[in-house]
Amino acid sequence: MKLNKAIANEIMTVEQAKASRELVRKMIANETKAKIQMAELFEIFKPAIHGHDEAQFKAFQTAFVNAAGFKNASEMSKQEGCTRIGVTLSEFKKYCKDFAGTPESYVDMIEEIKAARDASKAEKKPSKASGGEGQGEGEEESTDTGAPSGLVDPVLIEFFNKAAMASPEAQAQIAKQLLAALK
Repeated sequence: MKLNKAIANEIMTVEQAKASRELVRKMIANETKAKIQMAELFEIFKPAIHGHDEAQFKAFQTAFVNAAGFKNASEMSKQEGCTRIGVTLSEFKKYCKDFAGTPESYVDMIEEIKAARDASKAEKKPSKASGGEGQGEGEEESTDTGAPSGLVDPVLIEFFNKAAMASPEAQAQIAKQLLAALK
């Protein structure tokens, strides 16, 4: 869905558009840390997240990307310093779609997602008393995800799951970007 400027202005306030441009500029210049950026991004997207309307969220996301000076989210996430935005926006969209809360901060939203994930895992885990065989002592639990079992952050889990589905060329590019980011 491509929005013209008139529609984007009805969806996103002038203050939100200005904050969007400034945040993306900081990300490109690497002036802020990732956690601060995600908190700022959450504040910009808070009205769309609280609305729990997927179509409205997509329109707001398009307005955000356009306000930041890009044609689409894919183009923006390829920009040096903005690779985390795509994963975070997917996380926001999932929350908007699957949860009913109105978190006041990025940390609150992540805690709610983790609590739901942990509750889901607890429901799926067979107990030894109920005949859950094959889980002898010292054996590692299998997970539903292709991500390493030690990961607990939902953003990293989603990132590795998406990376596992990418083409070999895309995986190589992801690996190069991760290595560069960790240096």
